[in-house]
Amino acid sequence: MAQSQTTTLTPIEVPDVESPSTHAQKHTPSSKLSNEPIILDIEHTAVENDPRIWSDARKTAILVVISGASVIAGLSANIQNPANAQIERQLHASSGEISLSVSLFILLQGNFPVIWSVISEIKGRKLVYLFSVGLFTLGSAIVAVSRSIGLVIGMRILQGAG
Repeated sequence: MAQSQTTTLTPIEVPDVESPSTHAQKHTPSSKLSNEPIILDIEHTAVENDPRIWSDARKTAILVVISGASVIAGLSANIQNPANAQIERQLHASSGEISLSVSLFILLQGNFPVIWSVISEIKGRKLVYLFSVGLFTLGSAIVAVSRSIGLVIGMRILQGAG
């Protein structure tokens, strides 16, 4: 069985948290400060919009959306490869330019999640997730109608950032 994560706080750092759980120990601050550490179970801390109380339908819908986006991310790195010869002919591009668009896409797709994770800790995961999917979708739509290799490369970069 997995153990719950705990953190040690000094008495000054302990917020007044009310938990509906019957297993939670109530912290009653004393009048004088003690040097004894207080252990706070972070898995059972009351939070706003707690996923543990969501309906099964909501959890399933979120799972389907995130799984679909994960499939798109893996597929998008290789989806251009079968069309490379046609892209070279129609956009009068060299194989080096085609390789550059794929390479830059993969580079950004591999590194941008680090940036998104930092932003999501500040702004929230939902906002960052929706924004990144929007960037990817916008880049995909413009790549589909682009008439120059420069625009394809630029929008593949935007896709990778999303």
